Amino acid sequence: GVFAPPLDEEWLGRTIDAPTVQELEGLWKSHGIHPAGEGGEIETTVLDAPMFGSRIEVQAARREYHRDSGVLHIERAEVVP
Repeated sequence: GVFAPPLDEEWLGRTIDAPTVQELEGLWKSHGIHPAGEGGEIETTVLDAPMFGSRIEVQAARREYHRDSGVLHIERAEVVP
């Protein structure tokens, strides 16, 4: 979920990759939003990592965004090898 501007609906469901980390670092400098979400401005879900035996694949999700906050509701997911 996202809970502070300028994090908008487009951030919901976004993959955190190297360019996204750089963008978050820029938001830390410009808006005080911690890149790891330490202030509660962002919440993340890990779907795949090297230490996981399998990954989670989201098959259906919907965004809910009102004013300056929103969440991604995962409605269906599957564990895949």
